Amino acid sequence: MAGTAPILTDKHRLALAAAIKDGPIPAIHGVVRWRVVDLCQWLWDGYALVISKQTLSRELRKMGVAAKGSVLRGRMEWQRRV
Repeated sequence: MAGTAPILTDKHRLALAAAIKDGPIPAIHGVVRWRVVDLCQWLWDGYALVISKQTLSRELRKMGVAAKGSVLRGRMEWQRRV
């Protein structure tokens, strides 16, 4: 039974986890903290991957990364979870 292929591969998930853990670089990414929409753009810029905010938010929850509103919790929260 073949279904739809997942949008994010393990490679994407690992890169996304590393980007969240390290946090954005304001001079490069143009933001001081990640929002879901910023990570959608980051995936497009780095992998030409189109993903909706809702789908990415669902994927982030599966990865154990919580979003408060649309802003991802800081590095300290991430380190406590990992």
